[in-house]
Amino acid sequence: MKSAFYMNFNYIIFFSFILFLHIIKAQTDNTPFDYTESDWPSLCKSGSNNSPINFPALNSYSNYVNTTDYMQIVSTNYSEIVDSKFNWISNQKFGINLEGNIGNLILKKKETLYSYNLVELVIKFKSEHTLNGIAGDCELQLVHKKDKSYLSTSNTIDDDSLIDYLILSIIFKAEGDVANNLISQINITEPYSLSALDLNQLYIRKFQDSNFFFYSGGLTYPGCDETVNWAVLENIQKMTITQYTVIKNLLSIKYPNGNSRKVRPLNNRTVYYINKNVDDFLFFAIIIFLFYFILVYLIMKKYFI
Repeated sequence: MKSAFYMNFNYIIFFSFILFLHIIKAQTDNTPFDYTESDWPSLCKSGSNNSPINFPALNSYSNYVNTTDYMQIVSTNYSEIVDSKFNWISNQKFGINLEGNIGNLILKKKETLYSYNLVELVIKFKSEHTLNGIAGDCELQLVHKKDKSYLSTSNTIDDDSLIDYLILSIIFKAEGDVANNLISQINITEPYSLSALDLNQLYIRKFQDSNFFFYSGGLTYPGCDETVNWAVLENIQKMTITQYTVIKNLLSIKYPNGNSRKVRPLNNRTVYYINKNVDDFLFFAIIIFLFYFILVYLIMKKYFI
């Protein structure tokens, strides 16, 4: 009888301890990130491929690779995002949780095709990445997770096996009263919702038609897993001062100094500058050469032939 009592008592103690751990974990999950990073894991302090980074001027960093075809977004298949609401994801990140069948993109990197599913749309106040030392007012991040089954079905070897995420990032600057349509489609006011958003037309086309930076880095919150391919649009986009003020006031409730991580050292990493203008330059160069050749031929024919 006595042993049964102690056994039941031990069970009560054990399950009470498990419940206590769950309560502590829930409280931890709901605690805003400490961007002083005092309690972040060691990888966040000592990792060699942390994010975000500063993109130096193109002529001042020797490890830039100027290319047109190292990384390309081949196609997208997104459903229109409807009746979604901006909220605190795990009470720490501000955005929209899009887990589910919202769609994917096909990425071509070094001749290998990868599929990435869109899982989150996250907004940062101030921008995390900087361009030549200058930060934007906001940064919009489209977080994609690798579909590993896509590679297995096509019997393709994953040369990017350490990478789990692809994040497409757009930096915004608040000025004036006319917003770029990239941000005007997002109603970041009460009730913090959007009625419809076509990512295929607005965001992805920017990465198909414009120059951007591409590098290997990490998550910008604990534990800073260095498993991310980042693509950051070179041209800063516009948003209105009103839109910026709404975002700032909302995020300042939890993050008075912003919810963006400070830039981390480059550590001589290779940064790919995906230059969409190279093809245009070659095209016009060929046209000018042909025009010059025809002109010389006509002059030669008239006076010397």
